[in-house]
Amino acid sequence: MNEMSKTEFQELLEAMKKDKEGTNKRKFWSPPSDKEGTYVIRFLPQVKKNGEKVFYFHHRAHWLNGNPYECPKQTITDKNGNLHEAEECPICKLVKKLYDTTDKESDEYKLAGSLKAQDRYIYRIVVRGSEDEAQPVFYESGKKLFESLYHILTETDFGNIVDLKDGRDFNLVKKGTKRKSNYDTSTPSANVSMVFKSKEDLFKLITNLEAMPTFSSLIEFSSVESLKKALKEYISGEDSSDEELEETAIAAATNKAAKSEASSQPVEDEDDDDDEVSRLLKEFEL
Repeated sequence: MNEMSKTEFQELLEAMKKDKEGTNKRKFWSPPSDKEGTYVIRFLPQVKKNGEKVFYFHHRAHWLNGNPYECPKQTITDKNGNLHEAEECPICKLVKKLYDTTDKESDEYKLAGSLKAQDRYIYRIVVRGSEDEAQPVFYESGKKLFESLYHILTETDFGNIVDLKDGRDFNLVKKGTKRKSNYDTSTPSANVSMVFKSKEDLFKLITNLEAMPTFSSLIEFSSVESLKKALKEYISGEDSSDEELEETAIAAATNKAAKSEASSQPVEDEDDDDDEVSRLLKEFEL
């Protein structure tokens, strides 16, 4: 056996490190799945230096056996910086077939509902009470919370809640547990506040915010062939031909339950530091 070179050994260690981090490090923060409660967070604005025009990132994913698969019918830049052009999705194709050919009360129709692509929204947030509040994290929600945020920003007097200086914290109210969780009663805090009263914490937050990966770095597409394989295994538990898949899906639907969609510095006087804070925010284009 050939002796491993120092370069090869270093590459081995780096690969192992990536695998270790990929296994143990979650992409998104989320409240405990088995607990109800109110979790205070702060939605953060878009990072203009990244070319972002909005404070969130919208994508669509299918869920099979609890695992997300990006819908290939999206034109999105992926984690490698490559533009993924929209292409036919085998899961969407099956969903349409089931919707078009089965009764709305049937198990097949319910199966289609569990397979269809779900709208997902990713944000950068501050988690109040966390070990390091000035270290923002990614948070992902479904369509309901996004629509609630849209309503708050466009049809209420809360104002721009994501503004670092004159925004608001957000009370993420979790009712129910696990797949029965909902956040329907979540609301912005009553009072306007700066994200941090300390300039030191504010500077640290902005530095960390700009150092965070781009939203698209979280997106990874599987090949169409991989999607077909995952779908076949989900439906039938084994590989099958494309021609057999639709028949297998309908036959297996009666045994598949529909799945519902599934994250101390001293306080300074604000008035005295108002100009300094404005300068700092302007400097970082936030």
